[in-house]
Amino acid sequence: AIFVPTIITLSAITFGFWYYESGFDKALMSSLAVLLIACPCAFNVAAPLALWNAANSLARRGIILQNLRALYSVRYINEVLFDKTGTITLENLEYSGYTQFGDEKDFIKKVASIENYSKHPIAKSLLNHYQGDFVKPSKVRIIPGYGIEAFIEDKKWYIGSKELMESIGITPKACEENVSCVYVAVDGRLEGTLYFKQKIDENALEAIKRLKDMGYKVGLISGDERAFVEEFSNIFDEVYWSLKPQDKQKVVMDKKSKGAKIMYVGDGINDALAMAVSDVSVAVANASGVARISASILLFNKNLKAIPWIIKFSNQVKKIIYTNFIWASVYNTFGIALAMAGLIQPIWSAVFMIISSVSVVYNSSRIENM
Repeated sequence: AIFVPTIITLSAITFGFWYYESGFDKALMSSLAVLLIACPCAFNVAAPLALWNAANSLARRGIILQNLRALYSVRYINEVLFDKTGTITLENLEYSGYTQFGDEKDFIKKVASIENYSKHPIAKSLLNHYQGDFVKPSKVRIIPGYGIEAFIEDKKWYIGSKELMESIGITPKACEENVSCVYVAVDGRLEGTLYFKQKIDENALEAIKRLKDMGYKVGLISGDERAFVEEFSNIFDEVYWSLKPQDKQKVVMDKKSKGAKIMYVGDGINDALAMAVSDVSVAVANASGVARISASILLFNKNLKAIPWIIKFSNQVKKIIYTNFIWASVYNTFGIALAMAGLIQPIWSAVFMIISSVSVVYNSSRIENM
């Protein structure tokens, strides 16, 4: 809207000046040189081509941008928040048994049958261990951040966190350190407790270390109980526990209101609200469908070392885009000035214009090799 009218105006001025100074031939050649040497293409492709190549480069590494703006926003991040279960911990938690307090028959069979409807890593761990058959529950309902509810043989089952139990009037015993407890209630009474052990992903530890070394604040945000989260307090700058989905969202919004630029890394339904309000959100491999929809970046492998790499990559892309714009500005400024001065013939103006465009294309293509 500005570049083309400006060039036409400068070409007209050049024609008028040289027509007065040297006649029609010189005026025509100089004005044509101005039109031919001007290169709007260099400006037009400086950013889009670089971003396109960046998206292709990321895709080859199993990193998908839901929108190109995410790559731009990554550069301004100053704090990274990680979900815990299934994100920084290994997907398959170690199921270590259960305690039954009531007399419900086929207890573990019925628990497994209900958990078969959940995609939570804890449910997957139990189902990997359970080798029996299933019954068919009815009215199954996932309660994000809490657990699952279902009916079997007209009895109402709740399976989930301590907070879920407390919401129905049950106060279970807290878990031991380094053990995750899943509580089971039947018709309003505590029927049993399942026990799981978690293992942190070594790639996650390395990613957290790299982010800290790069100067980023790194936090852990979890819906699990305090006893199951505090063991990570020496790894992260801050930890949050017992958070429902809306609580996670509030933490992100509170931080943003104080000027923080947040990247949120998660995998579950209970992360979706927080991911939706974060500046950049990353869904890891095997994330739930809702988390994937909310994310701006998808990882198709669970190597969290990709997180600090993406940040560095974004900064490199920024430098290339800036280089493209600087080159386009310098080229057009000096090229048009020389053409207006009558020092460049139209044929050479055309050649220089092509060289300018090719230079931007080549510079942008370097992203493919990063």
